[in-house]
Amino acid sequence: MRPQQLRVLASNAAEDGLNVLDASVVDVIYQGDTLLLQATLRDGSAISARCVANRETLLDMPQPGSAVRLGLSIADTIVLADT
Repeated sequence: MRPQQLRVLASNAAEDGLNVLDASVVDVIYQGDTLLLQATLRDGSAISARCVANRETLLDMPQPGSAVRLGLSIADTIVLADT
């Protein structure tokens, strides 16, 4: 899963057309024009989301330890067999 395909969702965001992943924020790394949000899913898997670093994103970015909802477009989702 590519980090730039994930979106950090507001708690009241509509989920139409999205697969939603609930996670816990591990770290938020400022990288100039982008932010890399590192998180852990409920099953312990690590996941990252890359966001544009603008004023709104910086103000609304969840802090380490907080819960976060990540959205992935259904069109960007491909399920592979576990074999």
